[in-house]
Amino acid sequence: MNWSGEERRQHQPITREDLTEVVGLALERHVHSDSHQFVETLMGKEKRRQELWEGIKRHVFGWGAVAVIAFLAASVWNELLDALHLLFKGK
Repeated sequence: MNWSGEERRQHQPITREDLTEVVGLALERHVHSDSHQFVETLMGKEKRRQELWEGIKRHVFGWGAVAVIAFLAASVWNELLDALHLLFKGK
C-alpha cells in the first residue's frame, strides 16, 4: 500500500486484505486513544467501587446477624435468671 488513495483507485481495486489492514490499524489506534484509556479507567474505578460496597454490605449484614443473636441470647439469659430467681425465692 505505497500508493496514495487516488493512484490506488485508478490502478487497482481495494482487496479484502487491504480493507482488513486499514480497519485493524484504525481499531488499534482507537484502543490506544486517550478516550479509550479514560473509559477503561472509569470502568475499573466503578468495579472497585462496586466491590467496596459489596464488602460493606457483607459486613453490615454479618454484624447485624451477630447483634440479633446477641439480643436473643441476652433475652433468654434474662428470662432464665428471672425464672431461677422466682424458683429459689419461692423456697
